[in-house]
Amino acid sequence: MSERSSGWVLPEGVLRDAPTHTPRPHELADLAAIPRTAYALETEMDGALCLMPGPDGYEVFMAMDGARHEARAFPDEEAAYFYLFGVLAAEAVRNGALLPAVAAAGARHELS
Repeated sequence: MSERSSGWVLPEGVLRDAPTHTPRPHELADLAAIPRTAYALETEMDGALCLMPGPDGYEVFMAMDGARHEARAFPDEEAAYFYLFGVLAAEAVRNGALLPAVAAAGARHELS
């Protein structure tokens, strides 16, 4: 059985030397059309899903009327951000702000 190649060849070391960029949470939320008023990072904002550092890690909660609702604790920042973004994306899908891309019938993917 023969292996197929995409035809792309990267010079040795190119990935090792390439700068890496880890998207910040607000960049991911912006890509998903989630308004910045829906969340707050490292601050508490009434009516927003908030992510706050704490003594034992990070906490994500909904701030309403000066109280923290549906609080979840996470040992590390990455887990807290994943949870925050997941909740925001799920809410955006639920309210119709974030819709899946639908290909036209019979359309082929570029890599097909």
